Amino acid sequence: MPGPSNRFNVVFLGSHEAGKSAIVNRICRDEFHEEYETTMGAMYHTSFRENMQFCIWDVGGSPRSQFMWPTFLKDAKLCIYCFDLSSYLSNQGEIARHIAQIKASFIDKETTLWLVGTKRDRTTDQINISVICEQLAHTGPVFLVSAKSGEGIGQLVSSMCQKAVAPLHQSIQKLRRATKNLPEEQASNISHEIDELMRNLQSPGTLESRQDAIVSFQDNCRHHVANAASTGRKQVLKAVSFVAVSALVTLIAAMTGFAIGFAAGIWTGPGAFISGVLGAKAATVVVMSISGAIGVGAGLLTTQSLFKPPSDTIMAVEDTARNARIQTVI
Repeated sequence: MPGPSNRFNVVFLGSHEAGKSAIVNRICRDEFHEEYETTMGAMYHTSFRENMQFCIWDVGGSPRSQFMWPTFLKDAKLCIYCFDLSSYLSNQGEIARHIAQIKASFIDKETTLWLVGTKRDRTTDQINISVICEQLAHTGPVFLVSAKSGEGIGQLVSSMCQKAVAPLHQSIQKLRRATKNLPEEQASNISHEIDELMRNLQSPGTLESRQDAIVSFQDNCRHHVANAASTGRKQVLKAVSFVAVSALVTLIAAMTGFAIGFAAGIWTGPGAFISGVLGAKAATVVVMSISGAIGVGAGLLTTQSLFKPPSDTIMAVEDTARNARIQTVI
């Protein structure tokens, strides 16, 4: 059974009758019940997936329950806001207010917001996710699901597992936290660079073009904080380099089909993570130790035209791996 460090806290929020409980039941027990039952207060559930224990709070959507939302968001790593696709247009204003309320509770917290459109089986309308994101001022993922048919549930669960363990997402959260010490304009510029990096990594393209996007991200972030106070700049630059290396490793793993494990156990210094970091257009061998409770192994990844990250970045990745105590599969 996963240990305490392998637990990932998720909170499901949404309006009354948005279908939150039905989604949670489908995720945790693969069940669907036609009869509707109002969630009074909050219900606690657990689900074990890929060596990870998901601790899930299903919080009621009544006006009285909404006062409790900030309390449940306090320790959540992921907030999933559910809205009924079949009544989206008539409830758009309320949904937007809820999202603003949730985001206001994220101040100084490393919590991510996802949107889930429920009851996909009840609407035949063509749904444009980009339009929904624009209308709700949302830049994160949006999932369209049906608890009744099971449509989209697998993708949602898979994304939850990746979110719980992926080092790239963890490093991005660390960077966002570091930018809180910057002036508002500089922090906003860094946030834009993060969004641009993720867009480029997720868009169709060659390995080289995505590597270029990582290098541009690092260079642009350095430019944005060039005039920042020395203390804040140093912290942000370290976090930026951490994101760049995590993005690079994620990219290589995704394009070569390798699984990468970050686990506590056998580490022999930066060389155990990256061996032979060379200049442009040179082959680089990336060796990652996979150890701890899952055993010992190594994933050997190769690519070209890699940038040279500072040594403290490698140490930072190593520290994260040592402290993670979980298996990471990208």
